[in-house]
Amino acid sequence: MSTSVNFSTASTAGVLNAKQRSFGTWDNAFNTQLNRINTLSDSERAQLLQKQEELAAREEQAKTELLALGLEEDTNPANALAPKGFPLGVTWADARDMVTRKKVVGSEIHPDKLRRAISDQSTLSLALRYNARPDPKATPEQQAAYAAAQSKAKAELLEAGIGEAVLAMLTELGIETETETGLTPAGVPEGFDENVDWVYLKQRVAVPLLDGLELDEEALAKTYAATERMAASGITSIYPDWPPGTTVLQAFEDSLKQNKKGILSSIFDENNITLKDFPSRVTRYEAYKMVEDPAVAGGVDATKVAALRADYAELKKIGIFDIGKFKSLGGTTPSKVKEIIDARPEKFRPTQAELEVSKPNWKIPEPLIINGPVSGAAWEALTVAHAKLFNPEYTEDEIMARYGFNTIRVLAQGEKL
Repeated sequence: MSTSVNFSTASTAGVLNAKQRSFGTWDNAFNTQLNRINTLSDSERAQLLQKQEELAAREEQAKTELLALGLEEDTNPANALAPKGFPLGVTWADARDMVTRKKVVGSEIHPDKLRRAISDQSTLSLALRYNARPDPKATPEQQAAYAAAQSKAKAELLEAGIGEAVLAMLTELGIETETETGLTPAGVPEGFDENVDWVYLKQRVAVPLLDGLELDEEALAKTYAATERMAASGITSIYPDWPPGTTVLQAFEDSLKQNKKGILSSIFDENNITLKDFPSRVTRYEAYKMVEDPAVAGGVDATKVAALRADYAELKKIGIFDIGKFKSLGGTTPSKVKEIIDARPEKFRPTQAELEVSKPNWKIPEPLIINGPVSGAAWEALTVAHAKLFNPEYTEDEIMARYGFNTIRVLAQGEKL
């Protein structure tokens, strides 16, 4: 599908609107030039046209590749330039960058890496022998996995021609060779220890052999889910709210951080969680990350929620309502803080005197709505009970003292308590 611009028109203003312009392939400089096309010289127009044609060809190529990988065209006319399942403003080229990767079809010997390895034989041989030593603590399953990895790496290096490459490199370096194939009778490259760790050797001398594209199924599934989740909150387009090159997943994460259009608030409501379930001074986004289900865009792990509530309840019993001072020690969640305290109770567990004065930050209650007239005493009791819903760690006497109910108080109607 071509997105080329017809420069023969008298005016090009608005030729590429927000829905048509790819945030991944069109840069600001190009758009600025496009809007002043009539002021450019013939050579500048020709260069701009050539760039536009290159971008259009890139878009066509990306569309062809993604359709072959199973993605579909969007039948919605408003999103005609984007593949199905992606937000407005995402072109085929953008989508390809987001959900595909180069397909690894094997390994190939890298001449420079091989040269360095051969030139550093003594150090490399020691490392290879060290890595090849069996781990005495390894379980049978781990030993089997190690053997399988060794066999796979060896097969890939032999298929990549490690013997021929070593032989050629030894000749190039002027080192006398002892074999005709570059492999010793034991089947290892000439000059290397026969107990070679093939996995380590592969890391030292080879690079992945890439051919074509393949879908990153996990990234695609998460992108679809993130698009759907954002759309449910009214976020249907990435451009122009995010800068060029932003992926759907990055935009989704940013939406959560900003609570854009209440997207994170809705996730809290759907899962029946509130900030009262979390330690003091924790932001909504920080709270969400504590209970996030990483496999689902916008998902919440119910098991994590239950564990967090239980662990935080234990912390509150010993007067810890704010975990900020534990973050530098790795205490980013109530569970981790509990582990830190249990490991060094003499340092972190508060004394009884500290428990008696320790209280969480006061939370301002939501407005209290009372239908009909009430007496001053009744209003006082309702206010205290309402405040306690938001500050359960405070006693009624402490709340009364905070509101000054132990003194004469003038109500709005002029009634004195």
